[in-house]
Amino acid sequence: MKLTVSKVKTFRGHEGSGYNAVLHADGRPVADVIDEGNGGAPFFVWRARGDYKSVLDWIAAQPVADLGLDDADIYTSPSMRLEAVLARLVDQYEEAKRLRRLQKSAVVFRDSGQTFTLKLGTHPRADVEAEVLRRFPRAEIVREVAP
Repeated sequence: MKLTVSKVKTFRGHEGSGYNAVLHADGRPVADVIDEGNGGAPFFVWRARGDYKSVLDWIAAQPVADLGLDDADIYTSPSMRLEAVLARLVDQYEEAKRLRRLQKSAVVFRDSGQTFTLKLGTHPRADVEAEVLRRFPRAEIVREVAP
């Protein structure tokens, strides 16, 4: 099963930032998710009765490391794992959105695991990309950013 999010809208809440999102399982929308930003757990509105059970059963069967979570000790329940995975998916979605916005006026590249930008200014994109590769031989130009 592959979990993804779409239609992410973030906002400031009382205890941090919150979000609204749609959770997808294998490309099919299964839940609307609301994190009010009040320090509590997100609220799920499941679209079908069996979706909740199938997603939690799948999460419970996965090793914590395969879900991209660091510390196995704190993710003892499947619902806590789902919340952590969802938070990571929302962060990835927001980062992809930020990089797509930056690509309109800059060359985005990665070097040594970090992401950098170099403004285009009045120069053609191809010239700026060539300059990036000249200055940073190990750099990888980011051309497509998936949500």
